[in-house]
Amino acid sequence: MSVISYFIWILVGTGFAILFLQSQYWSVKIIDPTRARQSKWIILGGAVLRWVVVFLVLMVALSYSYTALLVVFVAFLITRMVVVFKWRQLAEIN
Repeated sequence: MSVISYFIWILVGTGFAILFLQSQYWSVKIIDPTRARQSKWIILGGAVLRWVVVFLVLMVALSYSYTALLVVFVAFLITRMVVVFKWRQLAEIN
Protein backbone atom coordinates (compact mmCIF):
# COMPACT_ATOMS: atom_id res chain seq x y z
CA MET A 1 0.00 0.00 0.00
CA SER A 2 1.18 3.50 -0.77
CA VAL A 3 1.23 6.38 1.68
CA ILE A 4 -1.80 7.94 0.01
CA SER A 5 -3.74 4.68 0.50
CA TYR A 6 -2.95 4.71 4.22
CA PHE A 7 -4.10 8.32 4.42
CA ILE A 8 -7.36 7.53 2.61
CA TRP A 9 -8.11 4.55 4.87
CA ILE A 10 -7.30 6.63 7.97
CA LEU A 11 -9.76 9.27 6.74
CA VAL A 12 -12.40 6.57 6.15
CA GLY A 13 -11.96 5.19 9.67
CA THR A 14 -11.93 8.63 11.27
CA GLY A 15 -14.91 9.94 9.33
CA PHE A 16 -16.86 6.79 9.99
CA ALA A 17 -16.18 6.98 13.74
CA ILE A 18 -17.41 10.57 13.86
CA LEU A 19 -20.53 9.65 11.88
CA PHE A 20 -21.08 6.62 14.16
CA LEU A 21 -20.92 8.74 17.32
CA GLN A 22 -23.06 11.49 15.79
CA SER A 23 -25.76 8.97 14.89
CA GLN A 24 -25.71 7.68 18.48
CA TYR A 25 -26.14 11.25 19.70
CA TRP A 26 -29.06 11.82 17.33
CA SER A 27 -30.74 8.59 18.47
CA VAL A 28 -30.46 9.49 22.14
CA LYS A 29 -31.59 13.06 21.44
CA ILE A 30 -34.89 11.99 19.85
CA ILE A 31 -36.01 9.38 22.37
CA ASP A 32 -39.00 10.33 24.49
CA PRO A 33 -39.73 8.79 27.91
CA THR A 34 -43.47 9.16 27.33
CA ARG A 35 -43.17 6.96 24.23
CA ALA A 36 -41.18 4.07 25.63
CA ARG A 37 -42.03 1.56 22.91
CA GLN A 38 -41.14 3.91 20.06
CA SER A 39 -37.95 4.97 21.85
CA LYS A 40 -36.85 1.34 22.23
CA TRP A 41 -37.29 0.78 18.50
CA ILE A 42 -35.34 3.94 17.69
CA ILE A 43 -32.41 2.84 19.85
CA LEU A 44 -32.45 -0.81 18.73
CA GLY A 45 -32.98 0.05 15.07
CA GLY A 46 -30.21 2.64 15.16
CA ALA A 47 -27.81 0.21 16.82
CA VAL A 48 -28.52 -2.53 14.29
CA LEU A 49 -28.16 -0.07 11.42
CA ARG A 50 -24.85 1.27 12.78
CA TRP A 51 -23.37 -2.21 13.21
CA VAL A 52 -24.48 -3.30 9.75
CA VAL A 53 -22.72 -0.27 8.32
CA VAL A 54 -19.62 -1.02 10.44
CA PHE A 55 -19.60 -4.54 9.03
CA LEU A 56 -19.94 -3.25 5.47
CA VAL A 57 -17.16 -0.67 5.84
CA LEU A 58 -14.82 -3.26 7.34
CA MET A 59 -15.67 -5.74 4.59
CA VAL A 60 -14.86 -3.15 1.92
CA ALA A 61 -11.53 -2.47 3.62
CA LEU A 62 -10.87 -6.21 3.86
CA SER A 63 -11.60 -6.65 0.17
CA TYR A 64 -8.80 -4.17 -0.47
CA SER A 65 -6.25 -5.72 1.93
CA TYR A 66 -5.70 -6.90 5.49
CA THR A 67 -3.61 -3.81 6.12
CA ALA A 68 -6.46 -1.55 5.01
CA LEU A 69 -8.79 -3.39 7.38
CA LEU A 70 -6.38 -2.91 10.26
CA VAL A 71 -5.83 0.78 9.45
CA VAL A 72 -9.58 1.49 9.26
CA PHE A 73 -10.27 -0.42 12.47
CA VAL A 74 -7.49 1.29 14.44
CA ALA A 75 -8.42 4.74 13.11
CA PHE A 76 -12.06 4.06 14.00
CA LEU A 77 -11.24 2.99 17.56
CA ILE A 78 -8.73 5.77 18.25
CA THR A 79 -11.07 8.44 16.90
CA ARG A 80 -13.98 7.14 18.98
CA MET A 81 -11.81 7.12 22.08
CA VAL A 82 -10.56 10.68 21.49
CA VAL A 83 -14.03 12.06 20.75
CA VAL A 84 -15.57 10.39 23.82
CA PHE A 85 -12.79 11.75 26.05
CA LYS A 86 -13.28 15.25 24.60
CA TRP A 87 -17.05 15.05 25.15
CA ARG A 88 -16.41 13.92 28.72
CA GLN A 89 -14.08 16.84 29.36
CA LEU A 90 -16.67 19.26 27.96
CA ALA A 91 -19.36 17.72 30.18
CA GLU A 92 -17.15 18.10 33.26
CA ILE A 93 -16.50 21.77 32.44
CA ASN A 94 -20.21 22.53 32.17
